[in-house]
Amino acid sequence: MAVDNTAVDWASIERDDKQAPLFFIEPRDALGLSEHKRQVAFVSWMRVHAPAIKVVASVNGYLDSDWQRTKAKREGMDGGAADLALYWGERECFLPEFKDGTAPVPQHQIDWLNWMHRAGFRVGVYRTRATLIAHLIEAGAPIMAGVPE
Repeated sequence: MAVDNTAVDWASIERDDKQAPLFFIEPRDALGLSEHKRQVAFVSWMRVHAPAIKVVASVNGYLDSDWQRTKAKREGMDGGAADLALYWGERECFLPEFKDGTAPVPQHQIDWLNWMHRAGFRVGVYRTRATLIAHLIEAGAPIMAGVPE
């Protein structure tokens, strides 16, 4: 029996049960920075100012081929997962997703983040490091500096 290993573009499938986001989404901006540059700036800042927080990136954005995506899916990768997982303390976790200034949040990602929110995790979609850092401080994260400008 042949197996079709082609990747399915789940985001393009029309659905009648679209959920509204239950979590924070930072408004769009016109800063012109890519998602990658925004996330790298945040991670770099955290390494200096919050060494007690473990910052772990998802591989979702680095999968370029159908073969890589299929292999990662078999190993447990879940499309829609947040870009980062931030851990501190005994059981504290924050799952931020970065977007560039104009990108919408696709429905499959809203579904994933809603699921995590309902499970009790802190989640959100961010466009600037300052907003995410402010939310981390509000959540009690051990950050050694104030919110950057």
